[in-house]
Amino acid sequence: MIRGGAWTTASSAVIGAVRRMPASSRMEILAQAVSKSLAILPDMPTWIQIETTNRCNFSCEMCPRSLHKLPAEDMPMERFSAIMERLPLPPGSLITLFGLGEPLLHGDIFTMVEAVRGRGFRAAFTTNGVLLSDEVNGRIIESGLDFLRISVDDDGFGDSSGALHRAAPAVIERTRQLVRQRAERPWPEILWNVVASAASAPAIPGVIDRAAEVGIDGVNIINLVPRFSSLRPIPEDRRVMHFREWHRRGHARGIRIQSTFGDRFGTRRFFHHRGLECPQLRDIWHGERFARFRTAYRSFATCRDCRLLTWR
Repeated sequence: MIRGGAWTTASSAVIGAVRRMPASSRMEILAQAVSKSLAILPDMPTWIQIETTNRCNFSCEMCPRSLHKLPAEDMPMERFSAIMERLPLPPGSLITLFGLGEPLLHGDIFTMVEAVRGRGFRAAFTTNGVLLSDEVNGRIIESGLDFLRISVDDDGFGDSSGALHRAAPAVIERTRQLVRQRAERPWPEILWNVVASAASAPAIPGVIDRAAEVGIDGVNIINLVPRFSSLRPIPEDRRVMHFREWHRRGHARGIRIQSTFGDRFGTRRFFHHRGLECPQLRDIWHGERFARFRTAYRSFATCRDCRLLTWR
């Protein structure tokens, strides 16, 4: 399964990933960056999401896995290699190796990361962090993974709701060890993912504080999509206020905050499309049917804030 979405990266992490590429690839990425900087709405973004497995060792209430009835399976390495051979992407494009499952359950996940890196692309995936260990951390670093997102719902001092990720204390400590093992390397960039719901909102300030204390690169706060969950969303009239407070707290703690609402704050609200990457290939994205799909989805409360719906 191949999909796309928005994956914002820090300039320092991107620079670290680019420095490890051949000179020819670095020049092409520089040309792309210059081109993007000259347009508020770039013509076509370039990244691909590949669902390497839909198996998971968690069953979280906010996850759409609870809705699908697909058989649990891993993507065979042969199919993955065939997909990689067909990707019409320029060097430096981002390939994310996860979907609705836990990528560390896939026995070939690090081979896949190395294959992505070998093609001159950047590699990323999201994990719930339960399977992190000294050995797994070492393999993450050795594979050259550029970006790692780890799901955390509270600061580890409280008790996560049974509907959320229930292993925050252990995952936080395993993240701390990964930071130690990463040492002075510029990779992978490590962010915690937290889903902002009415249940998790009180814990998010603590998550930001712990992120700064552990020494990761940032916190990515994801707005709950209630149609996938029985969890209650943050009331719409308070949502932006909460996100603004969390961005301010991150700034005060010296920790980067990413969110779908971040583009509304400060001068970025005028140029928030610059540098975004849309989720589909060119012929699909610019097709008449998908244009109608984006227009229709703007009427849904859960989707009207999505920046990708306004992509030309």
